[in-house]
Amino acid sequence: MNSLSGKRIFVAGATGLAGSGIVRALLSTSFDMQIVASKRSSGGAIYEDMRLEYVDADLRSKSDCLRASKACDFAIMAAANTGGAAASRDKPQAQVTENVIMDAQMLDAFHENGVQRVIYVSTASAYLPFEGFIREDQLD
Repeated sequence: MNSLSGKRIFVAGATGLAGSGIVRALLSTSFDMQIVASKRSSGGAIYEDMRLEYVDADLRSKSDCLRASKACDFAIMAAANTGGAAASRDKPQAQVTENVIMDAQMLDAFHENGVQRVIYVSTASAYLPFEGFIREDQLD
């Protein structure tokens, strides 16, 4: 992919930790592209740029996935239902189930909409509650 100029790029999870960094990196280029960025209706826009369009979408909904990724050339899947160690312990199925549904709906929508390339970023992580510092040699 030599140039993104003239392309329409969908970024799923654009207001999350990984997705917002991806949007920032895309906006830092000089390419004349259109970025379609999904966000939950409760989340706000992070960046202001003429090349950026935020769309409210529930990525577990097939119709929302189709609507959000319509007419896109490329897609970056950085959306995930994440949580910490306590959430994984209390409801271990929640993260897996939500992410499988979201991923399946998005991948199906990308196929139906003729998206040419998809980058899948796995961002579901769990962090243990911890105060202080840990050295690399303390990790197993």
